[in-house]
Amino acid sequence: MRIPDRIRVEHIDEAISEIESYIAGVTEEEFRESSLIRSATIRQFEIIGEAANAVSEEFENQHPEIPWRLWANFRNVLIHQYFGVDYAEVYKTVQNDMPELKSHIRNILSHSQAES
Repeated sequence: MRIPDRIRVEHIDEAISEIESYIAGVTEEEFRESSLIRSATIRQFEIIGEAANAVSEEFENQHPEIPWRLWANFRNVLIHQYFGVDYAEVYKTVQNDMPELKSHIRNILSHSQAES
């Protein structure tokens, strides 16, 4: 049975919240030095990428404001190039790209709740 797109979006939202809790008050240097925080953050990005990759093409087309393929590709880099992950880039992604993703995801969720 296929998992509904809304559930995938909820998974992305939950993963974003997890990352925010790990990174709150953490500097880039602290992030790079803490294997626990890095590993936990990367795991949540893997979930984001997997969920982004699994939404239907129709859903992707309805929400072009989210770069679905980019997030899926980011997951692939984290998994398949684990030996060369640039932790500074991961931290920058949290700081620079995740807030916009969060905004779009929350918008989708709020609209889907209004339609329910």
